Amino acid sequence: MHSISFFSKKWQQTAAFLVTLALVFTASFSYFPRVTERANAATATVENLLSSGATLDGFADRIPVFKISVSGTSENLTGFKVRLVGSGGANFSEGAVNSSILANLDNNSDVSGIGVYVDSSTVGTPGSLDWEDTPVNMNNPTYSSNTVTLSLGNRPLQAGVATYFITVKPKDNGLTNGESFTIGMNNGDIFTSVTPPTFSNVTTGALTVSAAPKITKIMAFENDGTTPVTNG
Repeated sequence: MHSISFFSKKWQQTAAFLVTLALVFTASFSYFPRVTERANAATATVENLLSSGATLDGFADRIPVFKISVSGTSENLTGFKVRLVGSGGANFSEGAVNSSILANLDNNSDVSGIGVYVDSSTVGTPGSLDWEDTPVNMNNPTYSSNTVTLSLGNRPLQAGVATYFITVKPKDNGLTNGESFTIGMNNGDIFTSVTPPTFSNVTTGALTVSAAPKITKIMAFENDGTTPVTNG
């Protein structure tokens, strides 16, 4: 009886050890996918290109505001959010795509008041917004509560860094001198299909309208004052 009791206790100890080992083994394997997922998660940096502000007018071309470098191998980039704060009469109509300063929002980033470009890594000047960079076709950008959401669909991230530019385009006319606003992005304003990357909040300096008259065309007339000079 003593021998049976001894072996029974040894078996219980062995069984308990095997159960503990199995739990550790299972927990270890369930942990590794999470480690891999975190290792492949999106990372991003946001560079403020207008930290000192800028002057806007109706003749301004596309103006780069933020340079966003993002990478990852297991997620899609799905969009950005930017935050507008107006002063000096600047307004961004609630529930509308119109503003007193910027062109209307549009799916075409090339004409939208706020747009997104993807940097070319092979032509032009990589890392700077130029004519070789591609305007991203957005999916119905929206405005609400002083924020603009720029939906990009699903753009697969790569192991290498992809560079995007957030841009602004002033209205062609109807600007009011002295209106001003800032644009910001907060941590969490870069959207991906899994876990948004973290970054430090950024806000531009004041972007101020200069609506001073500009000379856009000079014409010469004959002595009669009405006939344009066609040569000489």
